[in-house]
Amino acid sequence: MSKNTLRMTVRNDSTDPVPVTLGFASAVNAQRYERPSQLAFVEDGVRIAVGDGIGDVDVDGWPPLSELVDDTNALGMVAFACSDCAGQRGVSTSESVIEKLQWVASQDIHLPLHECQEPTEAPTLITIKAQQQEQKEFDEQVGQVTIGARPDEG
Repeated sequence: MSKNTLRMTVRNDSTDPVPVTLGFASAVNAQRYERPSQLAFVEDGVRIAVGDGIGDVDVDGWPPLSELVDDTNALGMVAFACSDCAGQRGVSTSESVIEKLQWVASQDIHLPLHECQEPTEAPTLITIKAQQQEQKEFDEQVGQVTIGARPDEG
């Protein structure tokens, strides 16, 4: 993947056609006219990756999803799908409508958190006083006060 690759995430299935269509259309148009693009399927989007309901997705004013899938394949676009999301939804990872689709585990998909991904560390609660102390230490390291970070020190 080049530094300039656009990756569009598809999180919805055919029951929410607008974000699905916009994700595909953005990736296809960027790949066609601007820069390399990829698609990433997580959560309910894994259903789209295997073709469930794509014939039903037709948003007024946009190409039908089946046409966008054909464009994705014609352009040789690489796509990734979360195998953990698929497992949670009973989606088979043996076939896909996207020719260059790779099924990867949640921790390997390199996307912001999505619902099947386990946090890498447990969140900890700290007091405001501790946060302010951390901010002071950071400010001392960089040699200037972070504006607005310490309202008690105007």
